[in-house]
Amino acid sequence: MLEMVIINTYLIISQHLRSDCYTGLGETYDGKHSTTVTGRPCRNWKSKFDFLEDHSYCRNPFGSYGYTRPLCYTSPEPGNYVVEYCDVPKCGV
Repeated sequence: MLEMVIINTYLIISQHLRSDCYTGLGETYDGKHSTTVTGRPCRNWKSKFDFLEDHSYCRNPFGSYGYTRPLCYTSPEPGNYVVEYCDVPKCGV
């Protein structure tokens, strides 16, 4: 019985880790990554765009504008917001 619990827990954890990746342009990515490829923390989407969700996770609401993977707004300097791609792995790679 104990072995089964350990195996089931491992399967749940490994499935979660594999699912925290994006497909296509990342427009449907809804994981919990919140750091850019340069290591900067993501800023809250709603602070920049009122119509977006109130969180700081990586997303790609701009796929139709040429962005090719999950990204976020970050602030390398106070008051200076830039878009950076996030460190989210692509599924199956």
